[in-house]
Amino acid sequence: MSEVLLQQILSELQEVKTGQHKMEKRFDKIDQKFVAIGERFDKMQSQLDRIESRQDSIFEQTGQITEFRQETLAKFDEVVKKEDMHYFEAKVLEHDRELFNLKKRA
Repeated sequence: MSEVLLQQILSELQEVKTGQHKMEKRFDKIDQKFVAIGERFDKMQSQLDRIESRQDSIFEQTGQITEFRQETLAKFDEVVKKEDMHYFEAKVLEHDRELFNLKKRA
């Protein structure tokens, strides 16, 4: 082979190697970006886990509060109402009068 042809082949190989190095650098940058994206995704997943945990706690507490509210409302239904208090007051006065009259007779 001639010297010119060998030089031409060597030149082409050098260009291919240069292109290969450029591609390797680009792939390294892309790889670094994927690593960064993976780290960000892991952080987001961690935050999502914490949010879900808090949400579960909120649901549980809401259920407990709702149950407590229903129990309290049920107890209020059993509590003496204002109208009942007027009745009891009138009955006590009536009984007091009857006792007073009985004592006067005795």
